[in-house]
Amino acid sequence: MIEQTEISQRARVLSKRRRRDVLMSFEEKELHEHLRILLDKMEPDGVVEITHGPQEYGKDLVLVREDQFGRTIIGIIVGTGDIRGKTLGKVDKIISQVQQAFAHPAKLKAILESLTISEVWIMLAGELSGNARKRLKGELNGKSIKTFDMNWLIDSFTRNYPQVFFEGKLIDFLQEKIQKFEKKHLFSKRGKNLSECFVEPLVNTIDMPAQFDEEELASTIRTIIKRRRMPFLQLNLVLRPGKKIILGGDPGTGKSVALAKLAIDNWRKASELVIRGISKKQQVEVPILVSTKEILESGDSEVLRKEYFSNAELLDRFKVNLLAVDGLDEALPNQQKNILEKAEEFSKQLGCALIISTRKVDIIKTLSSRFERYELLSFDFGRALKLFQKLLTDKKILDTLKDGLRRVEFQIPMVPLSLLLLVELVESHKEVPASVTELYERFSDLMLGRWDKDKGIEVLFEYFIKQRFLAELAFKEFLQKERLEITRKELEGFLNEYSSRYGWREENLRGFVEEIRRSGILNTKEKVTFQHRSFLDYFAASYIHGKSEQFENLNDVIVRIYFDDTWGDVAFFYTGLKREIDNSVLEKIFAFEGKHLATLVDKLAVGRLLQAGWHSPVATKHFGIENAIAFAPTIREELLRVAEKSKVPIPKIYADLVVLVLSDFSFSSGFLVKEAKDVFDRLLSKRPQCSPYMQMLSLLWAIQRLLKPQEIRIMIDGVLESLSKTSDLEEQARTFLLLRALEQRDKATTKMIERRLHKLGKKYPHVFKALLPPIRKGLRRRRQSRRR
Repeated sequence: MIEQTEISQRARVLSKRRRRDVLMSFEEKELHEHLRILLDKMEPDGVVEITHGPQEYGKDLVLVREDQFGRTIIGIIVGTGDIRGKTLGKVDKIISQVQQAFAHPAKLKAILESLTISEVWIMLAGELSGNARKRLKGELNGKSIKTFDMNWLIDSFTRNYPQVFFEGKLIDFLQEKIQKFEKKHLFSKRGKNLSECFVEPLVNTIDMPAQFDEEELASTIRTIIKRRRMPFLQLNLVLRPGKKIILGGDPGTGKSVALAKLAIDNWRKASELVIRGISKKQQVEVPILVSTKEILESGDSEVLRKEYFSNAELLDRFKVNLLAVDGLDEALPNQQKNILEKAEEFSKQLGCALIISTRKVDIIKTLSSRFERYELLSFDFGRALKLFQKLLTDKKILDTLKDGLRRVEFQIPMVPLSLLLLVELVESHKEVPASVTELYERFSDLMLGRWDKDKGIEVLFEYFIKQRFLAELAFKEFLQKERLEITRKELEGFLNEYSSRYGWREENLRGFVEEIRRSGILNTKEKVTFQHRSFLDYFAASYIHGKSEQFENLNDVIVRIYFDDTWGDVAFFYTGLKREIDNSVLEKIFAFEGKHLATLVDKLAVGRLLQAGWHSPVATKHFGIENAIAFAPTIREELLRVAEKSKVPIPKIYADLVVLVLSDFSFSSGFLVKEAKDVFDRLLSKRPQCSPYMQMLSLLWAIQRLLKPQEIRIMIDGVLESLSKTSDLEEQARTFLLLRALEQRDKATTKMIERRLHKLGKKYPHVFKALLPPIRKGLRRRRQSRRR
């Protein structure tokens, strides 16, 4: 962010005459507003108001100071323009204003009673001649008066409010936005700005730009299968009017934080342009960052723009270059289509780019050629360590985190939220939990004060009482009533009923509310929400787990929740709290009615429940993986059918790559790697004529980063040997393409796959044309031109 000191330094670069001319150029009312802001900054504990109309009685502004010695009421009179011999009438006016100011009490909006003026300040935005100065002093002698001249104004504005020299309202707006999002983030409790602890994640394209060129098959295939990976902030380079992006990521990946940092960087760039004066003859381009709720509540883009920029001057000076909408997955399913359509229409009306964030699974379930899809990736070990180093200075804790993270690297999601919870736990208890649910469990214990008494902290309520309250609140007021926020009044009603049920006195209730607020798990402002959506899901799951005996047909309840687009993660946390999953639940999931793409995707994603239920028997894991991966070919065919029906032109290989991404989401875990490899071997042992290559490749894709290079080589060799015995050319072509897409660490294997791929492509180009679309018109000519 452009710091206040930096703006002050830039103001000092301007000549004093230039700064004087700026101040003298303001109309009287405009100068009053700038002086109000200046005094607010110089007197942060005081009250400053502009007085207008017949009741002002000479006072342009009033400043109220309060300290241990009492209250001082200061009337401020503002004079503009030079006061010389020919303009001595201005002296008469000032003298009259001073006399009126002392004679009549001040009436302010912020203070009910009338205020007697004890002191008058005269501020002159101009030069005061010797004669004028002498007359003021003589006629106002004996009154408590101070005079502040142009030099004082220039110096004071330069130190405290230098924005006034650079289109102050614009810079104030931009800095207000920057400050808001610098403070509103996951790590704010640690007293750091977002920019201080931001570690830039990588993004992957979900869309695969596939094209076929017989003459350069190998390089073309590399282009097709290599997903573009880039630092997140480089998305700035591709944003332009009309560009529409859906940004997906697992829960806790930091989608909100990433969008905030993208907006901050754009606001900072706009501030630079304003300060340098580059933007005076043109509109300043800035982003709008809003929630899905704000999109829903805005009638049209003009309403949204007016509410965002708040006044006409800002509306005229700013042009929106990006509409960023955060949290599509946090809206109810029946609202999401409306939000998408409204956001698209708004971005079209504003003539800007559009980014919408949501869960990764949502962007795969939604086929739309109108959006480019990007996935926000989890951190690798190096980025996780960098985040720890930005958050901590204690070397012992850093070493504990580093060692612990190596042990659980493939068991806990490497996402900012999980890593932050990990930091909190290690700081308090010097231990690393074994799974993501255990991480949330330990963190909630910490935040709700399980160990506060051991530390000598006074608590009125045991942690488990607070945990049970939050669990019941999450389940009964949020999940059961299908909503993601409630009003303060609804929370108070729930609190009163809950406290009455357990016989609390009013003082107990007040203490309980304070301890809940202090925990930081609930936001209890005008609208009540859980601090992060994952906390809501965890506590709702905790209620079901703790009251399991009260649910009839509990397994059916869990299965229904699992397939619910809004509450699916509750089933994940419930399974994690149990540490295991029953075969009967898996059977009900696989038998669940519905052949829609979303339902099939959820069945393939059962691996996440197996990850949560990490202590399940090996046979249960085998059963779950084998049945889940069997949906891979069905999903591929359904993707192609839906695409054709929706008239969304996608190459066949695209559907395969989407299945690989889903498989990675489901099975990529240290808890499942052995069992996934066992299922791979079982599939490989089938006869070549019916070998399920799609399933095998999906499992290999999911666990490749957990395997040694030699293990990957053996598995690939097995697939290739089986493939050599099949006569299905399209199956061969597809399998070679997908094998080449694996992130190979064995150069010999990679070269061998490329040779066989090239040979097959030369011999049967029509097969590849069926999988991949033709090369774009004109591209071949450009390539040939480059070769010449």
